[in-house]
Amino acid sequence: MIEFIKNKYLEKRALFLIVNNEGTIIEHDYDLGDFKTDNFFELHPFFESIPFLVTTENPDQTFPCIQLEFKSTKGIYDISVTKKNDNYYIGIFDFTDHYEASHTLAQEKNESIIKSQLLQIQHNNIVLEKELIELKNEHLKKSQEFKDEFLANMSHEIRTPLNAILGFTKLLQNYNYSQEQQQFLDAIAISSNNLKVIINDILDMSKIEAGKLEISNVDFNLKTLVDNLKATYKLRLEDKKDLKLNFNIEEQVPLILKGDAIRINQILINLFENAFKFTEKGSISLGIRIKEQTKDHLVLLFEVTDTGIGIKKEKLNAIFDSFSQAHDNNVKNFGGTGLGLTITKNLVQLMNGNIGVTSEYGKGTTFHFDLPLTIGQEKTDTDSNKATDPNNLPDRKIKLLLAEDVKLNQLLAKKILTSNGYDLTIVSNGQEALEALNKEPFDLLLLDLRMPVMDGYETAENIRKNEGHPYYKIPIIALTAHAMDK
Repeated sequence: MIEFIKNKYLEKRALFLIVNNEGTIIEHDYDLGDFKTDNFFELHPFFESIPFLVTTENPDQTFPCIQLEFKSTKGIYDISVTKKNDNYYIGIFDFTDHYEASHTLAQEKNESIIKSQLLQIQHNNIVLEKELIELKNEHLKKSQEFKDEFLANMSHEIRTPLNAILGFTKLLQNYNYSQEQQQFLDAIAISSNNLKVIINDILDMSKIEAGKLEISNVDFNLKTLVDNLKATYKLRLEDKKDLKLNFNIEEQVPLILKGDAIRINQILINLFENAFKFTEKGSISLGIRIKEQTKDHLVLLFEVTDTGIGIKKEKLNAIFDSFSQAHDNNVKNFGGTGLGLTITKNLVQLMNGNIGVTSEYGKGTTFHFDLPLTIGQEKTDTDSNKATDPNNLPDRKIKLLLAEDVKLNQLLAKKILTSNGYDLTIVSNGQEALEALNKEPFDLLLLDLRMPVMDGYETAENIRKNEGHPYYKIPIIALTAHAMDK
């Protein structure tokens, strides 16, 4: 039985031949099949090379993994040849399945190695990209910090003398001058205010881009906000006799709301400034009404309408873009940075509102924006007004301590505060302020935030942590021309 299995296996897998020097097959086992030929050496080029490869000097040779293809035979074989006397004893072993399986296994292994290498490369690329992003972010962060610091320092250095110019100009306008001198003072005031607006626009945009402009959420009186706006722009009407102002708050609008009154006021001022710039006659109107309302919340719709020169239709889409001007000759005729409406749009969006514009060229423009606000509660505690009640003020001059290092600001503050009846003491830094507070009591501390020796932040911190001293609870008003929050 074993011999039968052996012969059956070898019959399919092996062929043994004896071939003479001329290539004639002398003897063989099993069926020759495709190997049957008159001259074995001529059957395939490999067999033709046997007499040259297997010689008397090298009588035993084995040739593994030989690919043979002739007639219907195609496979991979190991071939053993022994030369003895004038004959060649040849064994041909069919290992096609073995070699193909090995090849597949090797290929799979190689593919696995390649995939592993690719995954490693991808991982390395991800790590590298992450490191590059971190480096880029760190670079951007340092660049932004440098930009913020530069703008803050620049704003302080520009605003400090600018505030002095505005303050002294305001004082000078209270004296009697000739008409020409008064015109000169008015020109200084207008130019200084224009410069202040430009600086504020640039700094506001920088804070918005840096994500440092925060929105507060406190109670405020809408009527008070609108009344202040009225008072501000009624003075402007002296220069425009043919212009009227209209203010209309819908009766159902609650007067006490919760939101950022300072930013809402800034939005309205920006829109009013824009309206005044382009409206010579007719009217500028502010309308406020409820768009949506629930029990505790509402959406207010604000509309600022003017009868000015209007905006061309093709310019409307770009009206809120940075440095965009609705009219080609805006800069020459009207001035401005082109940032006011961009800042306005950003402020509205920061408060989760929407803003839009409609206009008819030559007839006027309406800017409208809506803001979600919370309905506030009117304060009934009369004690909250004691601080501002004239009856609660002391029967003496109120003593103020001013910590300010700039001599011009000291002079301006002294002129304004003493002329209004205050008792003023001036020091040049925080250390001197603490020494003054140790010597005598004061009702209020006016504290510049940026000073040599000891700045306002450190000074306030020293005051508030010293609970045992009488000046621990002194009211402090911070003064600064610094642009960015510390």
